[in-house]
This record gives sequence, C-alpha cells and structure tokens, in this order.
Amino acid sequence: MTTKRESNNKDKKVKQRVKPWLWWTLAGVFALFIIASVIGGEVLDWYETVPGFDKVLHTISGAYFAVVGLALGYKVARAKPFYIALFAFCFAVTVGVLWEFIEFAADSWFGFNMLRWRDYSNNKFGSALTDTLWDMILATIAALVVCAIGYFYLRRRSKKSGQNEQNR
Repeated sequence: MTTKRESNNKDKKVKQRVKPWLWWTLAGVFALFIIASVIGGEVLDWYETVPGFDKVLHTISGAYFAVVGLALGYKVARAKPFYIALFAFCFAVTVGVLWEFIEFAADSWFGFNMLRWRDYSNNKFGSALTDTLWDMILATIAALVVCAIGYFYLRRRSKKSGQNEQNR
C-alpha cells in the first residue's frame, strides 16, 4: 500500500514529465481539425469541391492521434517503447473508428453527407462503405507509420538514457 507521501511524489514526477506547451499544441491542432472537418467540410462544402479533402483529413487524424497516444503513453506509463507504440496505435485506430461513428450520426440526425452516401452530381447514392473503409485504412496506415517512428525514437532515447545512467 502506498502512503500519501509516495503518492504525491509519483504525481510530481508525472507532472514534471508533462510539458504544458505540448498539451496546448495538441489541443489547438485538434480544434483546427474539428473546424476544418465540420466548418470547411460541411458548411463550406470542401468535401465536394476540394479533391481529396476527406482523405487528407483522415490521414492527418491517424497521424495526429498516434502522436497523442505516444505522448500519453510516454508521459504517463513509463513502459517499454514497444508497449507505448502499441498503445498509441490502438488509441489512434480507436479514435478513427469513433470518428466514423460520429460521421454516421451526423448524417443520420442532421442530414449531412460526411459518409459520402449521397452523390449530388448525378442525384444517385454513392458508396458510403468504400469511403468509410478508405478513411479507416488511411488513418490506420498513418498511425502505423507514426507509431513505428515513435517506437524507434523512444527505443533510441531509452538506450541513451540507460547509457547515461551507467556513466554516472
């Protein structure tokens, strides 16, 4: 059982490892992503008028949430690099799936066309399944690439910190 003093020391260590600018930057990028997808994509109709806009957003989101997962895993868990990267990958893919649920809800409840199920050019129904799967595939590939880079970065960093501790 941990004492209150030990618990406070652990809290201080976690707080020391968390850089406030990182979290503010990630929150700002997330806000820009939401604005781009909802305002730009739906209100300004960039999904229809800007070729590939949807695919770019989903690719960026996969990479972004992988970075968030890496930051969370590194700052809080103090686990081995493989497990941090695995957590980050699972985190990013899960957020991507949840985003597809949000798109479905927006289409169903508010009449949006985020899943591209309605083709306005010839008044036919488009392929929502194909669009959704490509969105998830692109987000997953981006998350995998970022997590692989993060894994090798963290592994190199942990080896360096291990050498520094041995040299002391």
